[in-house]
Formats: sequence, structure tokens, C-alpha cells
Amino acid sequence: MFISQSTIQPQDGRGKK
Repeated sequence: MFISQSTIQPQDGRGKK
């Protein structure tokens, strides 16, 4: 799951980014 740019979620979006 590498969609922090399109769907920056507080679950993994911010952790991955």
C-alpha cells in the first residue's frame, strides 16, 4: 500500500510517507 500521496490516511499513509 503506497497511496499516501493520493489517499494520505492517518493509519498507514502518514507512517509510510
